Amino acid sequence: MDTKRLILFVVFSFSILLLWDSWQRKHVPVSEVTTQQDASVPSSQKLNTADSKTITPDSNFKLETGTRIKVATDLYQIEIDTIGGDIRRLLLNNHLADNAQDKFVLLDDAQKPLLYVAQSGLIGNDLPTHKSTFTSDKTNYVLENGQNHLDVKLNYKNQDVEIAKIISFDRGSYQIGVRYEITNHG
Repeated sequence: MDTKRLILFVVFSFSILLLWDSWQRKHVPVSEVTTQQDASVPSSQKLNTADSKTITPDSNFKLETGTRIKVATDLYQIEIDTIGGDIRRLLLNNHLADNAQDKFVLLDDAQKPLLYVAQSGLIGNDLPTHKSTFTSDKTNYVLENGQNHLDVKLNYKNQDVEIAKIISFDRGSYQIGVRYEITNHG
């Protein structure tokens, strides 16, 4: 008896659905969607390539460089410049380049014509920017076997303010942490 009721319920539900669809087609007006081309956006056919300006890299541009601090972890090799404490070069150890001999270069400030640098700095008077010169105790840092965390400490001193820019690396992680420790003596 339950099977008969279930079959009747399904047939009844399907009939109601068909009736509702038929009613929608007859009584609900269909709105036509029209598209208009925005006059402020020129079409690609109207563009004249002879009149358009091309951006060319400035061949005279030279990025300031200081001492390079080399960092080696399990996942990458990094070069940090003391000018700005910026990451200037990053090679991925576990990913090969096209020729399968070299490591994949993710960032490189010497690659022409493109320039990629991860810059950071602080905003404020007498605070270090991406152009300030930092110092470091060492020029080579290595994440040794059994070591899970590595901090590279870059120091900056200006009158009454001492700032430590600490770049952190963790084993098995591509994340690079940057934090500042500021000591105000004034």
